[in-house]
Amino acid sequence: MDKMRIFAMVYIMSLSGLFSQEKVLDTIYANRDMMVGVSFGSPIMGATCSTARFSFDFDGKTPQTMGFLRADKGAMGNLWVRTKDGSIYCLVLGYMGSLERLHYVIASESAVIPSSSRDPERGVESPEKVLVTKGKGMSGGPDLTTLEKNCQALLRLPERLDLGDRNGGFSFKVTNWVYGQGLVYLQISVSNRSGVDFVWEQLKLFRSARKVVRRAITQDTEIVPIYIHGQPKTIGQGGEARVVLVLPRFVMGKGESMRLDLWEPHGRRLTVKLRAPHFTY
Repeated sequence: MDKMRIFAMVYIMSLSGLFSQEKVLDTIYANRDMMVGVSFGSPIMGATCSTARFSFDFDGKTPQTMGFLRADKGAMGNLWVRTKDGSIYCLVLGYMGSLERLHYVIASESAVIPSSSRDPERGVESPEKVLVTKGKGMSGGPDLTTLEKNCQALLRLPERLDLGDRNGGFSFKVTNWVYGQGLVYLQISVSNRSGVDFVWEQLKLFRSARKVVRRAITQDTEIVPIYIHGQPKTIGQGGEARVVLVLPRFVMGKGESMRLDLWEPHGRRLTVKLRAPHFTY
């Protein structure tokens, strides 16, 4: 056997070893000195770290498949990532002073909510598909069927909040929330008392922290919903939509707030702001 054939066989074996390592992924390690690349099979649309000790940077203007992770020394955390094909990933993060790897490839099979249960064009669950999809458990948490039942149960409870925004006959409110099994269930209501239909384009949530160095700066961090129950495409004249967002547990510190932005295609935006006192676990 000539040297070229031996070299080719060794190269293929090394590649197969690398790929097999990517199928089982327990913890992604990072530190503050080195940037660790994390790649997905679909462009990254949003990401949320469980604690400020970890930071995950990605291109929000021109979505790419790779983001970059850094970490400060401390306890372990996790990272929620939503990709363009609608998949949701939950990755366990840890700190390591001396890194053995600088790049991780996340297999699509490891998604806690796979793209098959979501509408890939809009990046949210299609209710018809969710009802018949048996999803994987989320790191010991509820599966899709349980999430669906929990959301339906919340909609039957009395509404405790009335925090909202009104614009041209449209009303956007946060009406309730509950916490359980490490997840936050946030109920919102959108009503249409205008003379035209309301077209639901995009809903985003941000945690805002106000920092003062030489001048006050507000830093926004997107909170990616794990699951959305009851999201409509259109709210007709005189109609109302009651939607439940399932979020990873978050803690708002002193001076922090949450902002929900709801857009129509032509640019109309409704906004609701929540303060830390509204959330007490």
